[in-house]
Amino acid sequence: ASFGSRGSGSYVVTQTISGVESSFSNEVNVPSEQSGLIQAISSAQAEAGNATVGNQLGNFPQAAVDALSTAVASAQSVANNPDATQAEVDAAINALNTAVSQFYAAQIRPAAPTAALDSVDPHTIVVTGASEGAEIKLYFKEPFGYVPEVDQNGNQLTAVTTNGTASFGSRGAGSYVVTQTISGVESSFS
Repeated sequence: ASFGSRGSGSYVVTQTISGVESSFSNEVNVPSEQSGLIQAISSAQAEAGNATVGNQLGNFPQAAVDALSTAVASAQSVANNPDATQAEVDAAINALNTAVSQFYAAQIRPAAPTAALDSVDPHTIVVTGASEGAEIKLYFKEPFGYVPEVDQNGNQLTAVTTNGTASFGSRGAGSYVVTQTISGVESSFS
């Protein structure tokens, strides 16, 4: 007899003959599906390994690298456990994804510039407080989050600052935010 695809865990079988059930068979352990965990561990290890520790733009504090490495070690202990349940594997994936998000949040980024409506033309967004020569990107607020504001060709609207300012004219109604990118590192939203 065969019972088809089973979830992870330990299973035993019995047989019933003439209404009498046998004792339990030997235990069969079905392993949990760990490919997603192994992939997440590999990716997180690469991120931690490629991180530059320091206090310059794009660098990461040592504490952030250490926290990610600790999360990787914890996930690896689940991956190394042949008796890990699927729930434990899934929890390890979620914990590792959270640790990666926290790692990226700790990256040293430029300060966000300030966006405001122009006092003369309320459809023009004026950006101030940006670094000289920084690339400014415009984002539009959608119900699910911010998306790049694009031109008629589908290219994200950008501007380069002059004297720490930039502007985006003729914008429709809605909520907008901007970022500045310096040396390839993008700030958080304004």
